[in-house]
Amino acid sequence: MGNLGERLTDEMKRQSLTAAELSRRSGEEVANIRRIMNGEVTDPRLSTLANIARGLGRSIDYLVWEVGKDDPEMSKVIDFFTYQWPYLSGEDKTHINGLLGLMVAKKDTEKIWSDSSR
Repeated sequence: MGNLGERLTDEMKRQSLTAAELSRRSGEEVANIRRIMNGEVTDPRLSTLANIARGLGRSIDYLVWEVGKDDPEMSKVIDFFTYQWPYLSGEDKTHINGLLGLMVAKKDTEKIWSDSSR
């Protein structure tokens, strides 16, 4: 399904949403949404992903890992972000944001390598 920008763009098309409408729903700036869609930003902050996911009516895991909330392997991750996130310290949230950025970058790199080996 592609990288984060492609997944976001695809979901917006499915819902017939413009960047302006998603901005209104999510509270994120139109320019930030467009930068993610265009691949200029590949590791947005978790709070940005959460806002965009909420604006889409989707979960963060759907945008980052291409899975839905019914995926049993993701249930613990979803529970964590739903129930534990508000209680974490700022430092913990910063570390998690960094790890998520690395995971997205790793996944994008693996995709590039797999595409180039064909």
